[in-house]
Amino acid sequence: MPRTQNNEDAGSDSIASPGTSNEVCRLTTKIPPFWPEEPIIWFAQVEDSKERKLKQLLMHEELGDRKPSQFLRHLQGLAGPDISNDLLITIWTSRLPQNIQTVIAGQTAPTLELLADLADRVHEIAPPSLQVACTSTVSAHASTLENLTSEIAELRRQMRQLTTHSYRQLRPKSRGHPQGRSRSKSCTRSDSSYRKYPTCWYHSRYANKANKCVKPCDFKAENTPGSR
Repeated sequence: MPRTQNNEDAGSDSIASPGTSNEVCRLTTKIPPFWPEEPIIWFAQVEDSKERKLKQLLMHEELGDRKPSQFLRHLQGLAGPDISNDLLITIWTSRLPQNIQTVIAGQTAPTLELLADLADRVHEIAPPSLQVACTSTVSAHASTLENLTSEIAELRRQMRQLTTHSYRQLRPKSRGHPQGRSRSKSCTRSDSSYRKYPTCWYHSRYANKANKCVKPCDFKAENTPGSR
């Protein structure tokens, strides 16, 4: 007798693997003894236990190469007639690709068959393999664009550094050199001009009234015009 009890418990709590046949995968639930004093609570516990075991069984199933309608029939076969449509739809849609889930979520089909037919049409337009390929291509393009953006930013930074460096090197020459030449022309005379005319043009013309003087110049205030 103890061996029989263990076998019953094992059969009641077992969850079949996804690869087994529908006949073996039928879910069995061990029902507790009926509570005559609390029938509502008893029914609630029985339903909760059955629903929990159904979820454990069906949530391990994958769509694979099947159409959504074929996958739905597969889940129906595993769950048996006791599962509600709401629970079946919830589990079925959660195992479908994201694009099909998005379409189904906004539909209110009158029957489960029409909903499965709609899922099949979406699946034919964009199968999972195509979605994976598109996602990989978009990711590759995004990565390439990000690398190009980084390279352009680095080139701009280097160009700013080169421009700043060149400007700092050229700035003293561009500002200082012309002024030096200008001062040389306006404030000094050549040696040959000095030897020929020891007194600058301003003092030669205006003497003590001259406001300017070009060096070298031998003019002195006490000098008389024409003398050194």
